[in-house]
Amino acid sequence: MRKVLVLVLAVLMVLAMVPTVAMAANPESEVKATVDSSYTIKIPAKVDFGSLTKGQTKTRSFVIEAKNVVLEPGERIDVTVESDFELSAGAAKLPYQLLKDNGETPATSGQVYCSFTTSGNYSGKAVVDGANITTAGVYSDVMVFKIGLNRQIENVTGQDLRIEPGKQASASGYFFELVFLNDHKVGDYKYLKLTTYWEDKPVATAILRDISKHKNATRLTCSFYLEDHISSSWYLTKLPHRNCSKAVLEVVDEKGTTYQCINEKVPYRES
Repeated sequence: MRKVLVLVLAVLMVLAMVPTVAMAANPESEVKATVDSSYTIKIPAKVDFGSLTKGQTKTRSFVIEAKNVVLEPGERIDVTVESDFELSAGAAKLPYQLLKDNGETPATSGQVYCSFTTSGNYSGKAVVDGANITTAGVYSDVMVFKIGLNRQIENVTGQDLRIEPGKQASASGYFFELVFLNDHKVGDYKYLKLTTYWEDKPVATAILRDISKHKNATRLTCSFYLEDHISSSWYLTKLPHRNCSKAVLEVVDEKGTTYQCINEKVPYRES
């Protein structure tokens, strides 16, 4: 029992002789803050042309305001308008226009009317032509505006990406060849989408299901079918008709940058 006690005392003496070691480097504190994209878009609640007589044209200003805009680099706010641009009084119709680009270009329903990257105003105009009046009454309509946050898109048509013209694969549809140039591969991107248009309206989309399966490929085939079809490689939507006047390929890289390739040389049209 005595030997054990001596051993314990010896250990305690050794511990008492160990000096305290001070930190050589200055202590650090990491400071972080996260700022989310935010903005306020103010759109006029109404446009009042007042009293209108046949043959009279009236114009009203239409100013959209963007306030307190805070965005990430490359982002933008898109304001899209939807309307048939017809005032109605019962069965009577009276066309009008919403002009953009300082009153020079008519807005198109379903398309972007204006965009913002910073706070500011966008000045448009609403115009109605009384020459089209056929019936007296109180005319009205509703324009619906949709606001979305998107990224700036860089057009690289024919540079790093190319869409080869569509060819009919069979009676059930047609296909496009997507070509990646300048040592680019499918695996360089995290998202691929091909959209086809007819008369500037999107009619079908195909989104690549699994990029990893094609990561080393420099060419991809994307088929659009006129009948219900499930592709093992693409998420597809059904085409309402057989013609296609434009194809647009969008890819997003790991940094979140969007690149766009466009083919407007009649990608496919049935003879």
